[in-house]
Amino acid sequence: FRHYARTADGTDFAPILCDAAPAELDALFDSPATAIVFHGHDHPAADVQGRSRYVNPGSAGLWEFPLARCAIVTLDDRWDPDVRFGSVGYNGERVLRDLERRAVPARDYVASILLGFV
Repeated sequence: FRHYARTADGTDFAPILCDAAPAELDALFDSPATAIVFHGHDHPAADVQGRSRYVNPGSAGLWEFPLARCAIVTLDDRWDPDVRFGSVGYNGERVLRDLERRAVPARDYVASILLGFV
């Protein structure tokens, strides 16, 4: 599970690859074969098979509706994964109240950018 790939020196996130080809994801994440890499950082849901399987469940916020995207993984008897995408609703106004109540740093930024639908 990775938020996203890091730069070679590890100081920042690598540039986002939009609609990346399997070979590009293999190089970006440098993961072992047969692994499933769950990642995010960009917001479109994706399930790409390369040397590894790269699953991005999609945005947990940053959407015009208060829905957190998710990926549900089930394994059969041979441990072969089945990935399905879904979403879970949440109360954006409650999130805003909780940000304020907890005095979360940068809460104004979160409220204006991440919860812009409220």
